[in-house]
Amino acid sequence: MEIDLERFRETFLQEAGEHVAQMVAGLHELAIGDFNMRLLHAVLWKAHSIKGVAATFGLVRITEFTHAMRILLDSMRGGQVQVEKSLIDLLVEAADVLAAMLETARHGRPWPPEAEEMHERLTAARVAGAMAA
Repeated sequence: MEIDLERFRETFLQEAGEHVAQMVAGLHELAIGDFNMRLLHAVLWKAHSIKGVAATFGLVRITEFTHAMRILLDSMRGGQVQVEKSLIDLLVEAADVLAAMLETARHGRPWPPEAEEMHERLTAARVAGAMAA
């Protein structure tokens, strides 16, 4: 018996949007308070979940984008990259771009033009942060 995954795509896109909103709320909380490993871990796993399910649906650009977010978050969690407000702000911007990418996938629109640049900024931040640590 073959399972038609496409019928679950819309549910994923809706839930992924909710995950992004929760990521942003968690990132804002990290930005205003003391470092909280549990909260950072929760944000990381939201990105990880979106990445994994996006891959299941063949949403390669979303998979790659959320992978870059997840790697930066994991580097922060592991201490290879220092947790700084500028990185939290970058991740909030990235979450906004991710939300736009999810809407793009949902409605078949062209990809947000800022997606590629943001992907590069996430990667550069991780590399620069690792070199500084």
